[in-house]
Amino acid sequence: MKRNSIIAGVVMSLAGVLALCSCKKEEIKVANVPTVKLEVVEETLTSVSFRITATNASEVAYVEQDDLSAVPSARAILTAGKKVSAAEAQEITIKECTPGETYYFAAAAVSESGEYSEVATIELTAAGTDCSFEFTINTTT
Repeated sequence: MKRNSIIAGVVMSLAGVLALCSCKKEEIKVANVPTVKLEVVEETLTSVSFRITATNASEVAYVEQDDLSAVPSARAILTAGKKVSAAEAQEITIKECTPGETYYFAAAAVSESGEYSEVATIELTAAGTDCSFEFTINTTT
């Protein structure tokens, strides 16, 4: 009986030590995972702007999408996307936009150790509507 109590105590102690060790490893791993954030800066009649901010990243890239129904993987974005600085926030402005049209972007980051961030997405709409005017000038003499 006493032997079973000792074995149970040893097993519980080992389980506690293993649980503590595994938690510490996960905390360290999570702290090093890169993140990327996209924020709206401005939506005007002819342009849209957004800010990319990354943490724990050695590389950051973004792509423009037709829509957000099929967002590429972080690896695909970093391979084919437009690279921006990972060291500080970057403001991106897309000019010659069509008023009222929505533009879609996806961004991702990778750390020096090769870990990829989650993909961040944003949609921006150029302000206003596309209007056309017709003028008729009548003169009288």
